[in-house]
Amino acid sequence: MPSPTAGSSSDDKVIAALPKGKACLACRKRKVKCDAKSPCTNCFRMGKECIYEEEWERVKRLQGQVNKLEKKLEALQGAPYTDSLVDLKGKGKAFSFGTLDGPSAPLPPYEAPDELAGDWFAQDPLHHNVQMYFICIFFDKSRCGFKVHRPRFLKSMSLPPKYQPHPALLNVISLVACHHSNDPMLMPYQELFLERTRHHLEESLKNKDRLLNFLSASSVLAYYYLRVGRFLEAAYQISTAARFALACNLHKINNPRWKPPSTIKEDTFTTRLKAGVLKQPMLPPPLDAVDLGERINLFWMIILLDHSASLITGLPSSVDYEEIETVWPRAIEDYESEAACDTVESVKCLFDGDTVMDAALGVPTAPGPDATIKSIVLLERVNQFANIAKGLTIENLQLDLFRLNFEAYQTAIERYNRTIPPLGILQSSGAISPISISVSPRPFSPDGNGTSAASFSSSSPVGLEVPKLTSPSPMPQWFKSILPHTYGLVAYIHLYSSVHRGLDAVECLPGSYHKRLQIAKLVLKDIRDLDTVCVDFTKLLMMQGFAWGAVAHVFAQHMRKQQNESSPDDPLFIEAWQDLTDIVTAIKKMCKVFPILEFQLERLKEYGIPLPLV
Repeated sequence: MPSPTAGSSSDDKVIAALPKGKACLACRKRKVKCDAKSPCTNCFRMGKECIYEEEWERVKRLQGQVNKLEKKLEALQGAPYTDSLVDLKGKGKAFSFGTLDGPSAPLPPYEAPDELAGDWFAQDPLHHNVQMYFICIFFDKSRCGFKVHRPRFLKSMSLPPKYQPHPALLNVISLVACHHSNDPMLMPYQELFLERTRHHLEESLKNKDRLLNFLSASSVLAYYYLRVGRFLEAAYQISTAARFALACNLHKINNPRWKPPSTIKEDTFTTRLKAGVLKQPMLPPPLDAVDLGERINLFWMIILLDHSASLITGLPSSVDYEEIETVWPRAIEDYESEAACDTVESVKCLFDGDTVMDAALGVPTAPGPDATIKSIVLLERVNQFANIAKGLTIENLQLDLFRLNFEAYQTAIERYNRTIPPLGILQSSGAISPISISVSPRPFSPDGNGTSAASFSSSSPVGLEVPKLTSPSPMPQWFKSILPHTYGLVAYIHLYSSVHRGLDAVECLPGSYHKRLQIAKLVLKDIRDLDTVCVDFTKLLMMQGFAWGAVAHVFAQHMRKQQNESSPDDPLFIEAWQDLTDIVTAIKKMCKVFPILEFQLERLKEYGIPLPLV
């Protein structure tokens, strides 16, 4: 295969036709000519991963790596694989992956019904009162992002069976409820409900029965697999759900305003085949604004779970984020009141400087249901570009084409961070002001060679000394901003890491090493502030631990550099060691409920430095 020369003068020439089957997968999908480079010119320009069919062998290698990780995980946890996140007493540990939580209708008071006795479990469907009890537990304790109109959902349980939620969804709700109940009388029935869920999923798909419920049940099942440590099954389950959601065009809902079916053009919910023949839509049009909102939130729930599974297994995401047009999620009440119709922003708004997002710069608001999703999309897109950049030669990194793409992603990160309010962990009050991150001059700055250090400032000064508080305030406003805030900074780290080479992080672009280090210190300052106000790190999201893992790599590389360049009594050496100790300590605290994070720390050993004993 020819060596990569993307961006050369030959790019503008007509690309010669290749033998059938030799083009990369992306070009074959788009039905465009491919020049068979690595990466090919089309993929390089689009910032896509360039994969040739023979490279699917890589999946087999990844499978082997995942199997090795699972064996290590089992050894670390000292428990069977299927119970990796359940202690010996059968009590599930808090394993939150993220949430689309917004205002929700309160649940009616619930307690174990009298029917929950004897052979209650033998019925399928369950007795009405038992099923309602499980539904209430599910809504009360699960954090999978399943957002529906609760009063409507509960009311539907009194309708004839064919108008109720599909048995697949009801059984997976019972499964998760038993898991979250921590009741030794209910926990043993998880396997029963798991078997029923699988059976009814097959029936739903075979009969094309209530396919939206099929999608919801598949996603909640993936959440359950993640909760109990069955990570490969979770990745497979959510990948299947994601592909099905794309086939249903749930990624193309670009308007949150509902229109009656009679006013919708014929081809809006219909896909045209190549021969021009129309096929029946997989899903009927939404019945009303709430039904439309539930579909939007279901799609983003799938994205959130897919991201979680990808983080854990190391497998690629199942969704091409560039193809997503669906608007950001909102609280169900916003669709009901039509408050969700005030914006049509989606993924494009993060990367398009001409969109209405620019009008909101400098006016950050409190985090909404879309904050976590926006941060995930941003980081996934940056990661995709960074992974491609890591495989390029130094010569390719100097091309104008790469420079333009690099600056576009850098601008997108800057714009995103200016819309996120500062955490203000140590501030008791005060007006919200935007995060100020000045990255100037950039590595490609036209007015400098890029060797100057970046200037960073945040809402509270680095090194601020305050007395340690004895008790935290109950769930402050900034708590839900921690992940979106961290992801916005870690996106910089991934972007700048893409232009470093080797364990010593040799710079291919001058100045990028120092900028990355300064951003890592901003994240570390937030961690120290969280510790100062006595935040329980085990209550944070698992994704937070993976983000801190990227920061730990920065400090480990810096420690390696100081170890080679300075003595142990040098202030720079001492500072580097303290930074590494603090980030490792933070991750260790999260390992109590997320043992998978132990591997984030194991990977630091590749830098050949002693790790802090915490």
